[in-house]
Amino acid sequence: MSTITSADLPNIELLAGFRPDELEQFATQLNSREFAAAEMVFSIGDTTRSLYVILRGRVAIDLVGQVVDRTELAELGPRDVFGETTFFHAAAHNATARCLDATRIAEFPYATYERLLKSDSAMAYHLGANAAHILAARLQATDKWIRDVLDRDEETHRRGLREQYHSTFFPKFTTLTGFIGLGVNR
Repeated sequence: MSTITSADLPNIELLAGFRPDELEQFATQLNSREFAAAEMVFSIGDTTRSLYVILRGRVAIDLVGQVVDRTELAELGPRDVFGETTFFHAAAHNATARCLDATRIAEFPYATYERLLKSDSAMAYHLGANAAHILAARLQATDKWIRDVLDRDEETHRRGLREQYHSTFFPKFTTLTGFIGLGVNR
């Protein structure tokens, strides 16, 4: 397992605005983890509380439901962060994080974050503020997705009601032989 340094952490949104000394301090708090393709970082029901930053490779975040086998919510790559919802709110994961190829991840455990907060670390507060920014953007994207799904569902429902109305009150009459004296009605 290789050590993570600040040189491994360029241009990561979670670390935006960090001073060089904060980046160095943060790097020392990370665990380097290596995964093979198809390995799970976490699965539905796991209760690990960590933030994960992809240093190399790609990770798919999947929902697995009772009706749908697997739905990929996102494909993440280098410099992307994930795991933030269960990091800040202790709960079981409701998605899986599956490596799409050989992947190196920097893991930041919640216990480390909590220890830094208790020591009044400015870096920990800065990290929390950046994470809130990322969470807010993801929540806004989720709200938009829900609105779009509901709008499509409502439009489908209205279209079905229109079709039901027309078939009930304006049925189409077709007869193969036609009415007497009028020929075939088409």
